[in-house]
Amino acid sequence: MPRPTRADAHRNRVRLLAAARTRHRAEGRVPGLNELARDVGMGVGTVYRHFPTQRALEEGLAVEPLLRLVAVVRDAAAVGDPGEAFERAVRGSVALQVREVGLGEVVTAQDAVDPDVAAAKAELRSLGRALLEAAQKAEAVRPDVEPADVERLARGVEVAVRLAPERGRAAVLAAYLEVLLAGLRA
Repeated sequence: MPRPTRADAHRNRVRLLAAARTRHRAEGRVPGLNELARDVGMGVGTVYRHFPTQRALEEGLAVEPLLRLVAVVRDAAAVGDPGEAFERAVRGSVALQVREVGLGEVVTAQDAVDPDVAAAKAELRSLGRALLEAAQKAEAVRPDVEPADVERLARGVEVAVRLAPERGRAAVLAAYLEVLLAGLRA
């Protein structure tokens, strides 16, 4: 049984994530662990105790957005029409990945170091597979599409939208989603 986290350790983790999130949003990248230690005025050892690797920090930043992504897909699954449910899940997923820098990287990574991330990804993949299979059974989505295809294509759209000027991203996102969904339809 894991020991409960001390209050000061919890506060340190919250401070580290807040500082990393600020830098991440401002610069579009996750800071290095040593850089993060300097930003918050903590010892490097403290940072490494919370995040032993850069990947652990990236996943720590992605936990909350990943849980929101699971909720988006779960809500889409509640829609009665399988084709509409699938499209709603794709649209919502890509839009959230565009807003949350780094989320797509965590979603498409093969494994996870954080148990909360691993559990959320497992649920996300299960929901996504069920939505895809239902949409294929209803002949709304091509039968040759695999869940991994949808995951990679959604990530591709996210990256392409990020390359667009910030002012026009909403229009680019809408256009690219239409292209993506048209290519997935049966």
